[in-house]
Amino acid sequence: MESVSGNLKLNAQALDRLEGSTVSGDMSLQAALKPAGTIKAETLSGSLELILPKSTGAKLHVESFSGDIRSPSGQVEREEHGPGKWLDTSYGNGQGRIDLESFSGDVQVTFN
Repeated sequence: MESVSGNLKLNAQALDRLEGSTVSGDMSLQAALKPAGTIKAETLSGSLELILPKSTGAKLHVESFSGDIRSPSGQVEREEHGPGKWLDTSYGNGQGRIDLESFSGDVQVTFN
């Protein structure tokens, strides 16, 4: 999935692989992840929301230069000098991989 100035929204069943990017739009993803599946999503100035089933098993890495990061688990780390923050955590068995990045938008991960 890719957009320059529009919003992206996806509601999907179990995925092996998903990649999405947008420059100035928001991205909202609701998807299940197959074991060892991957999700990679990035925005430049839009917000990024990922809604996962409670049974998700994946390692999560999130980065943002100036946006907020929210996740049901894990601790947001901040750069010692200047802006920038990241979060590394695992859900369930940790078999899958989720990488989320936003330059100036907020990133939120939730479970349904």
